[in-house]
Amino acid sequence: MAYIPDWHLKYGVLPLCRELGGEVFSYSSGLAWEIDDLLPPGKSVIPYGFYSYEEFYEHIDNYILKYGKDGQKPNKLGILLGKYKKDIKLRNIKENWSIVKYVGKDDEYQDLTYGK
Repeated sequence: MAYIPDWHLKYGVLPLCRELGGEVFSYSSGLAWEIDDLLPPGKSVIPYGFYSYEEFYEHIDNYILKYGKDGQKPNKLGILLGKYKKDIKLRNIKENWSIVKYVGKDDEYQDLTYGK
């Protein structure tokens, strides 16, 4: 389930994540694309489909072990993966996130939920 700070619970944020599970990530798409270009085909660091930050960090750590070293020394991919993991940790301190309320006319599912 998505991590939601206690004082944000009263706002009913992330209704689908609370219902279905999964975590919400803020990440650098530019850095993710740069890393994905260096990974083998079919591998990615886009943080979709993970149920916790810990699960995603383990995914990144596995990539560092598998693809991010030349011998014992980090290669370019390993350095970028470490930078990416650190960046995601800083971006996803949800205690620092703001909450906005969508007041548009459309009630279909989008990034923001009508009236919440």
